[in-house]
Amino acid sequence: MIGKLGAGEELAADRAAGVRGSGTRGRLVADRAPVGVLLRENAVAIATTTCLAWLVTMVALSRSSMAADPANRGAAVGECFVVALIVLAPLVSACAVIDADCHRIPTVLVRSAGLLCCIALGVGAWVADDWPRFGRAVLAAVAFAGVFGVKWVVGGTGLGDVRLAAVLALILGWLGWAEVFWLLVIPYVIALPVALARLVRGRREAMAFGPPLVVGFYLVLGVSLW
Repeated sequence: MIGKLGAGEELAADRAAGVRGSGTRGRLVADRAPVGVLLRENAVAIATTTCLAWLVTMVALSRSSMAADPANRGAAVGECFVVALIVLAPLVSACAVIDADCHRIPTVLVRSAGLLCCIALGVGAWVADDWPRFGRAVLAAVAFAGVFGVKWVVGGTGLGDVRLAAVLALILGWLGWAEVFWLLVIPYVIALPVALARLVRGRREAMAFGPPLVVGFYLVLGVSLW
C-alpha cells in the first residue's frame, strides 16, 4: 500500500511535475510544507541573495565615515550592529525568496531574525551606553508593526509581512528616523511597476511583498551607510 504523501514529499512531487508555488495548489502545499523543505527547494536562490546582501552591507560599511572612525563606529554602527547585519542577511533573504516562490514568510525565520537582532543591538547599546538609540529602534519596530498590522486587519497584506517589516524597521531605527521613513516608501516604489506589469498581463492574485521589503531595506541601508 502506498502511504499518504507528507507535505514535503507532495511539494517535491509537484515541483517535479511542474507545479510551482505561485499556483493555487502549489501555494496550498507549500503552506503545509516544513520550513526545512522550503529552504532546500530554494537553497541556491537563498545563498545567492544572502551573498548579495552581505556584499551591499560590507561595501557600504567600507565607504561609511562612521566605519572609518573607530570612536564613532562604536557609538553609531558598532561591532554589534555589524553582527546584527551579518546574522540578518541569510534569514531575511530566505524570507524574501520563499515569499516570492510560494507567498509564505516562515514565522520561525522572522522571529529568529528579530530575537538575534534585538540581542545584538541591546548589547551594542549597553557597551556604548546608548539606550536612546536602542529605544528608537524598538519604537520604530513597534510603529511598523502597527502600520502593517492595520493593513493586515483590512486584508491588504499578510501577517508575515507585518513581522518582517517590524524586524527591518528595528535595524534601520538604530540608524535614524529618516531611514525608517524611507523604508515605508521605497518598497512600494519597487513594487509598483511589478504590480502594474502583472495587471497588464491579467494576473489578479496577490503579489508577494516580502521581496520589495527586503530589497528596499538594503537600498536604504546602503545609501544611509554610504
